[in-house]
Amino acid sequence: MSRQNGITVEDMLKLDIMKGCKLVAGFKGIRNTISRVNIMADPEIMEWIHEGEFLLTTAYFFEKEQDIKAQKELLNVCYNKKLAGIGIKVSPYLKELPQEIIILANKLNLPIIDIHQSIPLADIMMSTFKEIFNKQASLLERIEHLHEKLMAVMMEGKGVNEIVRVVHENIRNPAILVMNFSDETIEHLYDKDIDIKSELLKEINDFYAPNNIKNKVKRLDEDKVLINGRYIKRMVMPIIIRDNIYGHLFSWATNMPLGGFDLAIIESASTTIGLSLLQDLSVKEVEIRYRSEFFEDLISLDAKRKKKALDRARFFNLNPDNKYLIEVISCRMIWDLHGEDEEESINYIRDFVNTIVPSIEELVVYLKLEGLVSTKVNGMQILLGFEYEKSTMKKLDEFNNRLMEILNKKSKSIEFKMGVGRIYPGLENVNKSFLDALRAV
Repeated sequence: MSRQNGITVEDMLKLDIMKGCKLVAGFKGIRNTISRVNIMADPEIMEWIHEGEFLLTTAYFFEKEQDIKAQKELLNVCYNKKLAGIGIKVSPYLKELPQEIIILANKLNLPIIDIHQSIPLADIMMSTFKEIFNKQASLLERIEHLHEKLMAVMMEGKGVNEIVRVVHENIRNPAILVMNFSDETIEHLYDKDIDIKSELLKEINDFYAPNNIKNKVKRLDEDKVLINGRYIKRMVMPIIIRDNIYGHLFSWATNMPLGGFDLAIIESASTTIGLSLLQDLSVKEVEIRYRSEFFEDLISLDAKRKKKALDRARFFNLNPDNKYLIEVISCRMIWDLHGEDEEESINYIRDFVNTIVPSIEELVVYLKLEGLVSTKVNGMQILLGFEYEKSTMKKLDEFNNRLMEILNKKSKSIEFKMGVGRIYPGLENVNKSFLDALRAV
């Protein structure tokens, strides 16, 4: 049954007005959620009922309609319409409901409550509506408080890890954020969930399988999955930035049921995560744009622009007298399952490149090279400098091998082509290496 904000059949049975009433069939549906209540005066109302409603009626229909087939059809309609359950005032019309009706209700997991003959159906309706309203008001208050908490986390710059922790604490279930554009995973689990961690991670790997189109859908995915020998509910919410999917927030009902409040938490968190990531991407864009402008001036054939770049080289820790080469990397999307247009692909590649730059810069430092990474519309350009020595070619081979490992690991949806220019002495000659690299791509 689709999730509705309301109370369960079990909650309804606990209301004061329901004293003397009892559940006689459909016991496995006791946690069905009631979002509204309706009263059936005649069977024609079945055309107007909605999912999540609890239907109140008397056994007059069952007394009048002796055809058991018609009685079963009523239950089947209720089941197909996804009603939460049925309350029937059996007495004084019948001594008890037909056994075939009880058997069918149990088979359908459709709760049937025997309403005590002294209780007016209108009173049950009013009491149930009041309880639903109170619960919804309480949920709205909790959701508002949670939203304020998430906004505070973002404004204080605590990052997405703290957002996922807030989700974990509030849904009281495992919460795992996978950012597939940067190959980062943030996990928040209870100690008792550690034993099933490998199964949860396998679940995530299966979700991202090439033949699984669910990971390309830009809306909530709900499913039941097999974890530790039992089927449990799983919610997966995409993280969408600039109309592209940048990752997913996973949660499983391993400890507590996942309901309407949990969905509200996950939806709010996914929006907050998206805003936080967009903020980080915007900062990176400014930094990279500054380096890219320097690079464009450096390879320019305009003498004034080149001189301007050479004068600024010291700000990027580049020695004008060292030897340099340029590598050009071109990126292209290799999937187009949902008709992503050119602009969406460009935006995705740009954001991917901006997040990969820090990893490349760390590799440059690790190998003790001079370097600078700039970006372009469909890729990036890497300037590498060094004092000539015997180990230079070995370092370059190691750099390129590690670079391709990083690129292929970070994204399975982008194809990379790389061109490497020749080594030239002096920073003023890097434009020659750039032309070599372009021809090699």
